[in-house]
Amino acid sequence: MALARRLIPEGEKRKAFLPEAQTLAELPARLEAFQTELLEAAVARREDNTVRGVTSLDEMEEAFQDGAGFVYTGWSGDPGVEEAVKDRMKATIRVLPGEEFRSDPTPSRCVSGEGDSVTEAAWARAY
Repeated sequence: MALARRLIPEGEKRKAFLPEAQTLAELPARLEAFQTELLEAAVARREDNTVRGVTSLDEMEEAFQDGAGFVYTGWSGDPGVEEAVKDRMKATIRVLPGEEFRSDPTPSRCVSGEGDSVTEAAWARAY
């Protein structure tokens, strides 16, 4: 049987020709390794395009100007802050991250500079 990969890790061949029994025995492990590679690449791409620890609107604007995909900040929960960011930077809150995705440490001040943060927010612009 022939096995072929569209995404080829460095040092591996695109195609492998194996007997049917060997293919059936190896296929689950190969698929699991491929899924792991895809997940690791996606996480790395996400983190490479994410800026964390932003504490002011000026820093946030600079991060977006520098090409950040996501900017994580503290947010007071005030819809007025969300509107101000939208008007100034054309960015909106995309998600209030769950524990697994929060920054360490979680921001304690709102990005507006006014008040404490009640949660962390991930902001992004449409593209």
